[in-house]
Amino acid sequence: MSTEGSETARWVGRSETRRDTITAGPLNRLAATLDESTSFTAGDVVPPLWHWLFFVPETPQSELGPDGHARRGGFIPALDGYPRRMWAGSRLSFLEDIRVGDELVRQSTIAAVKEKTGASGRMVFVTVRHEYSRPGAAPSLIDEHDIVYRSLAA
Repeated sequence: MSTEGSETARWVGRSETRRDTITAGPLNRLAATLDESTSFTAGDVVPPLWHWLFFVPETPQSELGPDGHARRGGFIPALDGYPRRMWAGSRLSFLEDIRVGDELVRQSTIAAVKEKTGASGRMVFVTVRHEYSRPGAAPSLIDEHDIVYRSLAA
C-alpha cells in the first residue's frame, strides 16, 4: 500500500458528525474512581480530557472487528495488511470551556494517512481531527488523534 496513490488519498477529508449531551453522571463516576469529592451539576466546567467520557461509539457487536473496535472501511480506512491498531498520540487545543448540560457536536475528519517504515516494520499513521462545538458555534475543543496501524508480529 502506498500513501502516494489514490487508494489512501481518497480517505483524507472523509468526515462524520456525532452529537452528545454533556451530563453529570459520567463525570461524577470518574471523580469517584479518582477519589475526588467533586460532584458535578449543570453549568460546571468539565476538566480537561474528561470530554473523552462522551461520544462513546454505539457499534453493534456484530459490526465489531477482531480488535474490538468498529470494523474498518466505513469512516476509518480499511488498511488491509495492518490488523493491529493503537493510539500513538494526540494534540489538543482547549479553546472554550465545556460545561455540564452543553449539547455538543463532534465533527471528525481524517486529516492525513501516511505510511512509514520503522525498526519494527511498515506502519500506517492515520490522523483524525475532532472538533467539538455547540451547534452553530466555533469549536470549543480541537482534539487530533494519531492512530498507528501495524502488521502482525512475526
